[in-house]
Amino acid sequence: MGVRVYDQHSSGYQQPYGYGQGGYPTYAPPPVAPRTSGLAVASLVFGILWICGVGSFVAIICGHMAISNIRTTRAGGKGLAVAGLVLGYLGIASISLFFIISAAGPGSTGTDSAAVATEASSSEDGDAEDEPAPAPSPKKPVFKTEDYKQLSTRGFAKLTKDPDAYAGEHFILYGEVTQFDAATGADGFLADTGPTKQQPAYGIVNFGQNAAYVGSKSRLADVVEDDLFQAYVTVVDSYSYETQIGGNTTVPRFKVDRIKVYGSTK
Repeated sequence: MGVRVYDQHSSGYQQPYGYGQGGYPTYAPPPVAPRTSGLAVASLVFGILWICGVGSFVAIICGHMAISNIRTTRAGGKGLAVAGLVLGYLGIASISLFFIISAAGPGSTGTDSAAVATEASSSEDGDAEDEPAPAPSPKKPVFKTEDYKQLSTRGFAKLTKDPDAYAGEHFILYGEVTQFDAATGADGFLADTGPTKQQPAYGIVNFGQNAAYVGSKSRLADVVEDDLFQAYVTVVDSYSYETQIGGNTTVPRFKVDRIKVYGSTK
């Protein structure tokens, strides 16, 4: 069988690819991987970090810049840029939601509190109108000895003649307790009284005028029948009572503001 010889320059033969001059093989350089965009990486990093919302803004800015750069330079990292954008927008959304809740929360609470306070105030005002205000307690008068006058015999006679005309006036009187028992009670007694101090002579004094004295139980606690006393009194009025022997009598009545026992007829 015959051998067919081909000329390398003939149309039926082509030199194999990869062989250079002299028949030595040549090799094509390996493909180079596209460079990853630094902006895409930055977008993803700041989207993850968030940094109180600041990172989200940076992630969005870097992400858009990275996508624009990748389109023109055909660099890699588009997926990183998209991920950074998603995280950035999620961060912005979370910040917006937080501010909306914060703004709505205190406002509604304050409104409710104001309404409750208004209702409480109205209720208190209503109660205040329904209930009368308590009357102020009267001030206790201050005892001053200079407010009490010493009477002359004539002045005392005028007083006993018309006690009601002297009601509320203050005097210094003396006397002897003639009755202080269950009949008179612990807050009052009967006495012979006068404007001057007397000492007993043979157990006898002569004040001459019968009178009724009233006072607090504590103030009269140490006073008993037959005591001789000095009293700072306020004129009350005329007082009528039934005597032990029958019949009625009217005498001056005095309120005891201070009393001092200085002797006794016993």
